[in-house]
Formats: sequence, structure tokens, C-alpha cells
Amino acid sequence: LKSTQRLDSILSDLLDIAKVNERKLDHIKIDFDSTIKEILNSFANFPGFESVKIQWKIEQQKDFYSDDKLLYSIIQNLIENGIKYRDPEKAQCVLDIHIVTDTRKT
Repeated sequence: LKSTQRLDSILSDLLDIAKVNERKLDHIKIDFDSTIKEILNSFANFPGFESVKIQWKIEQQKDFYSDDKLLYSIIQNLIENGIKYRDPEKAQCVLDIHIVTDTRKT
């Protein structure tokens, strides 16, 4: 069962990568705060969500542009992993999200 679940996860990841490679990326202004709030709302009924204290801090010097769907997916996956792989023995786990953007041009 574990091998099947691991294989299913790998295939899902490969499909996600293929989708990213096939589509044109958009570069729009990202609102990290609303993105995180939206993602957290989507986890309201996720097993273990209630036992994780999630806090975030955003240090943003200027506007940040990226592909909103790809960035959403990345942040969602990181939060999901934090919830999924928490220590169930602890009464309350803390997931700290710290986003820092800088002013360097790329």
C-alpha cells in the first residue's frame, strides 16, 4: 500500500511538472497575503489542520511578479507538507511561513 501511494505521488508530481512545462507562464503582481489566506481556507477540512498553528510574515521591498498559478501550487504544497508531516505527538505544531523579497533585479 505504501509503495502504491508513493508511486501515485510520484506520478502526480510528474504530471504537474509536465503541465508546467507545456504552458506559458504569466508574470503578474503577486499578493502573498491573500494567496496564503486563500490556501489556508482550502485546508479548513484537511486532516490535522486544526492542530497546526500557522503564522506568516512577509517582508516585501517592492512589487513581486511571477506566475500566480505556479506560485500558488508551490506554496500550497509546502503548507500541505507541513500539515501532513507534522509531529502528531505534539499538542500543537507551528508552521512558520517567512517570505522575503529583495530589490535586486533579475
